[in-house]
Amino acid sequence: MFSASFLAEVEAISGKQLVDHFDLIAGTSTGAIIALGIGLGLSAVEVKNFYLEHGPTIFPITGISSRFRGWIRPKHSLDTLASALTSVFGERTLGEALTRLAICAYDANLGNVHIFKTAHHPRLAKDYRQLARDVALASAAAPTFFPAHTSGSGQVFVDGGVWANCPVALAIIEAHVVLEQPLADLRVLSVGTTQGPYSLGSWKRLGGGLLWAKEAAMLLHRAQQDGALAAARLMVEDRLVRVSTTVRPGRFTLDDASSQTLRDLEGLGVAEARRAMPRITDLFLTQTVPTFVPIYPVTADHVRDATSRGEA
Repeated sequence: MFSASFLAEVEAISGKQLVDHFDLIAGTSTGAIIALGIGLGLSAVEVKNFYLEHGPTIFPITGISSRFRGWIRPKHSLDTLASALTSVFGERTLGEALTRLAICAYDANLGNVHIFKTAHHPRLAKDYRQLARDVALASAAAPTFFPAHTSGSGQVFVDGGVWANCPVALAIIEAHVVLEQPLADLRVLSVGTTQGPYSLGSWKRLGGGLLWAKEAAMLLHRAQQDGALAAARLMVEDRLVRVSTTVRPGRFTLDDASSQTLRDLEGLGVAEARRAMPRITDLFLTQTVPTFVPIYPVTADHVRDATSRGEA
């Protein structure tokens, strides 16, 4: 919600659509949903409204019994998320994106990373046929919150955040290595989801598995993010703009979609956009990017094939 609100405010202030100003967009988990929405030509305010409208349904308020259930099976329904995604993406495919996309997931059967990509290189001859909602489900199937997502082709995916919680370095590598763009020419906008200052208290340092059960995931995600941002800054230096508001620890949780929380995050996104707008305008919005022409165009047969395999 913070990320979508930030981007919506950037579009509102500038009067420009972000998809016209970025050659490549990468996203993981909820960031994958945002990347797909922007890439498929939705306005950022439409993406923001997706969270306002569907957030409370995807992440319903749960009681004590449901919280304990989350230790045994996922807390929330992937079917509910799939239905919400269908309402905005319909039968559109990854290949219908107006710019290059890189969407992070993890192949739980193969035990390896997986990046869904548009057809922006000759060897990328398959992913573009996937339904956008299927790609989003693969990237956003966060362990403990949702069950793993099984695609129509039998692949089993979990949330890309297990390896690319912050995909900024991956995006730079894609632009430099695959698209053969000089590092000196790259300008990068990295949008976070708010964060709190991290501190490992003395009791945690001495704690066993029970005390670390919740803390470990948070620490790994934070360390992943910090490492990716450090690598990105080494590669593109001051041409990286990082946006993420610092909040007090525990202020927001991953599946709190109460109306007050959503509005608070919306307000933080608006404030951050207004603060960052001068630099964003200078680096990203002064010119449009060339029209993206995929190497392999999407055909009606591709859409019918993806739908018939049950990839929703």
